[in-house]
Amino acid sequence: MGNGKKTEDPRNPPRSQVIYYGGGCMDARDELREFARRTGAPYASTLMGLGVLPTHDSMSLGMLGMHGTVYANYAVDQVRTGRLS
Repeated sequence: MGNGKKTEDPRNPPRSQVIYYGGGCMDARDELREFARRTGAPYASTLMGLGVLPTHDSMSLGMLGMHGTVYANYAVDQVRTGRLS
């Protein structure tokens, strides 16, 4: 019998969100900056996304990929992804 509390599956623990953006956000930089501020989620960019959000911010993970930072690649790899439909 359940006690009414939801429990997470220990084989699939919850993960924090990461904002992953690219050059397509260049014209929406103000909106993306506000979204990042409101959610408090760390963010990582593609090569083409550099310059959209400040990289000196404490929430910046840097760039993804072979020439990116290790922690950005690990963070994005470990996030549970969802699909919008």
